Amino acid sequence: MLSKNPNNKALVIGSRGGIGSALVMKLLNCDKLDSTQLNLDQPENIKLHNFSPYDYIFNATGHSKGTFLGFQKNTYENIISQINVNFIANILLLKRYAEQKKQGTYIWISSDVMDHPTPFHSVYASSKIASQYAMNLIRKEITHIKIKEVKIGFTKTNFRYNNFLATKTRNEINSSYNNDCALDPIYVAEQILKAANSNKDLIHIK
Repeated sequence: MLSKNPNNKALVIGSRGGIGSALVMKLLNCDKLDSTQLNLDQPENIKLHNFSPYDYIFNATGHSKGTFLGFQKNTYENIISQINVNFIANILLLKRYAEQKKQGTYIWISSDVMDHPTPFHSVYASSKIASQYAMNLIRKEITHIKIKEVKIGFTKTNFRYNNFLATKTRNEINSSYNNDCALDPIYVAEQILKAANSNKDLIHIK
């Protein structure tokens, strides 16, 4: 599905429900697939991992825990974790991959929240924008790795439930997804896989 080369191997980082899990499902017919849950709250440990076997890395992780509280009421821990996962870990994953691989493709997931943020998105949106800014500059330095940003619209994942810190039930969250016409993660995963072999550096799914 990723290319005509049967020896290509892909790694999906982050598959606890939503886009990462959907990517794994779509790639299950490929025996060259791995998925993992790295502790991106400790991004300094990324340098201990070996990404050299992989021709494609899909970084499907993201963090919005406590975002609904806004900046002042959210905890220090949640804010630091958002920055670690959405920005620091993202660029360090790319750094480690580029150190170990002569050529490959790194795909990371951003959000169209970046284009129309509200005040309570201050940390989440800015951490994604920081990743985008860094990636666009890094792309000029690292030419042996294809860097692709996939910017997605509102999608039905675990994000909203984690964001609300269990102050809303799963049923309430699911109803809100339906009311807001959230994208199907399977559809999003299909578009991401198409984007992996496109000539575009930025793909918007909405």
